[in-house]
Amino acid sequence: MLFGNGEIGSFDARVGGAQGRTAVRLLELAEENLGHIRTRFGQFARQVSGYSLEHLLPENRGRVERFMAGSEGTLGTILEATVNLVQDDPGRRLMVLGFPSVAEAADAVPHIPPLATAA
Repeated sequence: MLFGNGEIGSFDARVGGAQGRTAVRLLELAEENLGHIRTRFGQFARQVSGYSLEHLLPENRGRVERFMAGSEGTLGTILEATVNLVQDDPGRRLMVLGFPSVAEAADAVPHIPPLATAA
């Protein structure tokens, strides 16, 4: 990972080791605020406001790269990433629904789950 001011760091997810002053300081920040982060962050499957500080917790192996990726460019820019892709289910289908208004879309929500699991 490259952190501001030309500071180069690396992260090995297999051993959970971060290097570089910024990465180390992020992990220290999490360590200093364990109770708050454990009880206030990571409560939702997709946290759409704020930063996902729970990725920095020791029990999550201090995943600085996940924290940075989750900031969606507000804390830094990811210039290069390696991803591990998985095979998609060949039976997966996409259903797109259109509604004249938001209210009609909301009214339809209770009826969608049975459709979503239909073969």
